[in-house]
This record gives sequence, structure tokens and C-alpha cells, in this order.
Amino acid sequence: MKAGPWVLIVLYFFLTVAELFISPLGLSFVSKVAPKSMQGLCQGLWLGATAVGNLFLFLGPKMYNVMPLGWCWGVFACLCLLSMGVMFGMVKWLERVTNS
Repeated sequence: MKAGPWVLIVLYFFLTVAELFISPLGLSFVSKVAPKSMQGLCQGLWLGATAVGNLFLFLGPKMYNVMPLGWCWGVFACLCLLSMGVMFGMVKWLERVTNS
């Protein structure tokens, strides 16, 4: 069964709103914690990381064509849990950096 057009419209709406909220917050945080002499470079790295993440979007359809759907969602869930663990592991360091 194919997805209807409203599924794509709603999906792109949520992705766009999420990026509109996260991107300015990330750039603001990067400019706050980056050394003054490297602020431009660090902001460019933030935007570059977003671009690289968008380049990896092709992996989802490739996995969907190769493995069962449950495995694909399992890979996505594991990657989300892994990134959540990395972020939680960095909380203390980020709090120390931003409070100094």
C-alpha cells in the first residue's frame, strides 16, 4: 500500500518545523560556547553537520529495500537511543562549559 499525499505533507511539515526550532538554538549555543576566534568556523561546522545528516537520508530507503521493515525501524530506534546516550553523556560537560 502506498502512502497518500497527506502523509508526505504532514511529515515534511513536522520536519520543517523541527528544523526551524532546532537550527537557531544550535547556532546560538555554538556561538555561546565557541572561542571568539573560532565562532565562524564552529557555526560553519554546525551547518555542515546538518548537511551531512541530510546526505545520509538515502540510507533509509536503501535499508527498506534490502531488509524487513521491522529491522529498519529497529536500526532507526538503536541509532536514536545511541545518540540520546551520547547527548546525556555530554550534559554535565555542556553545563560546565556554559556556566563558565
